[in-house]
Amino acid sequence: MSSNKYPWAEIEQEYINGLEQFEIRKKYGMAESTLRRHIDEYGLREKRQKMTQNVYKKATEQIEKQKVNKMTKLIKASDKMDDLILDFLRREGDESNGYDVIPPMQTKDLQSLSRALKDAVEVKQSLHGIIGRLEAERLALERERLALERERLKAQQDKDSIEPTMFALSDEAERYAE
Repeated sequence: MSSNKYPWAEIEQEYINGLEQFEIRKKYGMAESTLRRHIDEYGLREKRQKMTQNVYKKATEQIEKQKVNKMTKLIKASDKMDDLILDFLRREGDESNGYDVIPPMQTKDLQSLSRALKDAVEVKQSLHGIIGRLEAERLALERERLALERERLKAQQDKDSIEPTMFALSDEAERYAE
């Protein structure tokens, strides 16, 4: 395009960066055919696709990096919970027999420790993709429910496919009975 009527460098950049054709035409007051010809002549669609792919690639990489950082923080937090629990259990106790003895604790302390241990186990299992006992039971019940639902649907389909035939036969039988 040799026309200097439009700021083509600016228009190309806006188009490549995602501005829609109708918005460009409206902004610069140009005909659809003029913009389309320029886009085709300078291969702007391909440049726009490459730009879009690069944006998606960078966004995906950033999301993956954020997820890795989050997982790393969770793993560190899980390890820290383990350490805190072990430190709590290793408080100085009676070592007269050569074994660490868990110090006397209040019921509240035991409940807190129990919850912390449960949370630590759940976090570790989640981080490592291990299914806990309760989750495994829930999944088994869900599988059983789905199997029963499939059987019910199959029985319903069988019933639906038989009834019209039986109904038609009964109508025929009634007609001949008269």
